[in-house]
Amino acid sequence: VLAFPPCGMVSLRWGHFKWTPGLVAVLLCSALSAVLCIVVACNIRKLKQSVRGRLFPRQIFHLTLVDFFLSVVVAVYGVAQFSHFVRLSKDECSALTFVYSVFRCWSHILQVHVALGIVFAWLRWRRLS
Repeated sequence: VLAFPPCGMVSLRWGHFKWTPGLVAVLLCSALSAVLCIVVACNIRKLKQSVRGRLFPRQIFHLTLVDFFLSVVVAVYGVAQFSHFVRLSKDECSALTFVYSVFRCWSHILQVHVALGIVFAWLRWRRLS
């Protein structure tokens, strides 16, 4: 779980940007997550409409969109958290925390929705067989 980004004065100092190991790890993981979300979403969009319109592909498509935006927000969090380059004001800190919380909760709700769909489909299949 990410901690709140450092809040305080806004200061952009170009000469003092540091590539810390934490920043590199967060940016690499966020970039990889965003790219894979785009790949999955594009592959789902390539499906025939009859398949793409079913519940599971729609759930996965929406989950990839939410996770894409979540990985972008996490990358911004990482820059604010691990570099000495950006310090956020209290309002910016509150807005970023709110956006992060919304996308994270939305992602969890979609994951639960997918899991419940699989469980109920399995239960229906067992009852029919």
